[in-house]
Amino acid sequence: MLLRVCIFVLACAAATCAPQGPCQPYDFSEAFNRSKCVAHNCSLYPDDLWSTMCYNNATGFPCGESPYPVSVCHRDTQSCAFGSHQALCCDLSETKPCGMDELKAKGWDYVQDGACIPKDSTCCGNFGGMMPNMAFGCKKGTSCCAGGYQSICCDDATEACVPFAPAVWDPDAYSPKCVKMYDPQGPCQPYDFSEAFNRSKCIAHNCSVWGNTCYNNATDFYCGTTPHNVSVCHRGTQSCAYGYHQALCCDLSETKPCGYLEANVSSSNLQYAACIPKDSTCCTNPNYGPNFGQAFGCKKGTSCCAGGGQSMCCDDATEVCVPTVPEDPYNKTCIKKSVVV
Repeated sequence: MLLRVCIFVLACAAATCAPQGPCQPYDFSEAFNRSKCVAHNCSLYPDDLWSTMCYNNATGFPCGESPYPVSVCHRDTQSCAFGSHQALCCDLSETKPCGMDELKAKGWDYVQDGACIPKDSTCCGNFGGMMPNMAFGCKKGTSCCAGGYQSICCDDATEACVPFAPAVWDPDAYSPKCVKMYDPQGPCQPYDFSEAFNRSKCIAHNCSVWGNTCYNNATDFYCGTTPHNVSVCHRGTQSCAYGYHQALCCDLSETKPCGYLEANVSSSNLQYAACIPKDSTCCTNPNYGPNFGQAFGCKKGTSCCAGGGQSMCCDDATEVCVPTVPEDPYNKTCIKKSVVV
């Protein structure tokens, strides 16, 4: 029997033995004594051979992570603002936690130092930023502006947050910035769109951004896709002829667009769009060949004979579009109607 007791005691010393009753009165301020802590049915942190702290699990819980300082927070009155290097017990009557639990849940960066912030503030930290990431609070009336090297707080009434935009070549955008703004619900303010692109200034003027282009969405719309050239077309007087590599703004008074929408082909199969006369027909080379994906117009009185290496325009009165060989319907040519049997 004595041997079994010794084995049990040794096992408890080497592993975890949950207390069988409540933690007995104990002076937690004294130097850590593992054996005494276990004998009093109190809890160990961490709960293994490398324990460094004794606490009453019924009234407290550990906050922090070894080998960095670990505190014991009081249940019901405190909460833990966890950071990998610094964790704090926050008094819930006046503050709230801002740390790993609050920021990582939103997909933000790993937090090194947690913080206790005022109850009416907003938890803030880095998102895609530099380390170490030290959590902090944005006071009432401001909001966290994250996305870039170092997050900041922007005034809700007068400022707009401009996050870092990694896809945009703009030296002004590497860290998030607070920029003065007009009424966020108002129109794009007067702006010189001919000047060099400045993302922060564009957003501050309530104007729209597409790639490296600033424009007034009320009067204009973008035409094209990055990283290729993007044009800005004027609403009401122009239309976009969209091609994957080239997109054009077409003057609706004289022309019409001939792009992938008009040619009814996949956008990746139409590389270069065109503006064509209003009385012409949109034509393209949708499959393969030397002019792959080149849109063009067939003048009035002709029709598009599309397919293969070189599409062409057939005369409506005298020609018909047929496959070059019956087995290959994707290669077509114009032949005289008198030849067709």
